[in-house]
Amino acid sequence: MALQVGALNNYSLSRFFDSDYVPAYPDNTLLKTVADFQNLGFEILLAKEVQPSMTFFDIGAIIYYASIIPWEFPDFSVDHCLSQLTQLDQLIQNDGSVTTKEDRFILVTRKM
Repeated sequence: MALQVGALNNYSLSRFFDSDYVPAYPDNTLLKTVADFQNLGFEILLAKEVQPSMTFFDIGAIIYYASIIPWEFPDFSVDHCLSQLTQLDQLIQNDGSVTTKEDRFILVTRKM
């Protein structure tokens, strides 16, 4: 069984900070992983994906989150991203929150 973070995790938020952002692991998708396991002779028992929302209610949480996931937020720093952080903070002040999409998939296999 594999429970995995997919290639598009926080994609829009990452692109907001860096318009040239490319996922660190772009091939890490359910479709590619299923194909890889099938090519290795595994039977696919379960393959599902979901893109749940994650909501931030203050800018400090976004700063902390982006600073601990460097593969999704390369070169992130408050100084470097101050303009975008100011915009996000204004959105939070106006709308109460900012939401991003996560990317998860699960794969259960059995060797044939």
